[in-house]
Amino acid sequence: MASKTKASATKAKNLKTVKRKDGLIVNVGDHVELEGYDAVGTVRFAGLGQHEKAMGKQRIGVEFSDAIGKLSGLIGGVRYFKCKPKHGVFVGLNKVQRVVTAVSPEYNATSKDNPLYNGDDAEAEPEPEPEQ
Repeated sequence: MASKTKASATKAKNLKTVKRKDGLIVNVGDHVELEGYDAVGTVRFAGLGQHEKAMGKQRIGVEFSDAIGKLSGLIGGVRYFKCKPKHGVFVGLNKVQRVVTAVSPEYNATSKDNPLYNGDDAEAEPEPEPEQ
């Protein structure tokens, strides 16, 4: 009987913040409107593309609450972020129409105190039992 092996994806480096040529700054955790999508999504990745079509280009990964996207954060064998299938998109900064709700760079997804923290897709540690 042959066993199935799951190929592991390369993990992309999340820079957490990117800046467009016109000065617009986008942080992980920001809520944004994108050209071509009739919804506000949450930025889950901000950094450089590492798969063939986006190599070295600034990109953001956005998660929507509804299945209006195209992917789950995995593109070309590279894991940029995690979300439900068809809830995410990976786009260039030119697609950002506006930042609806911005998070402070000091309080973005790099802060474990932030409820939006996406710590390298790590499992959350269980909370300690309260002392009796």
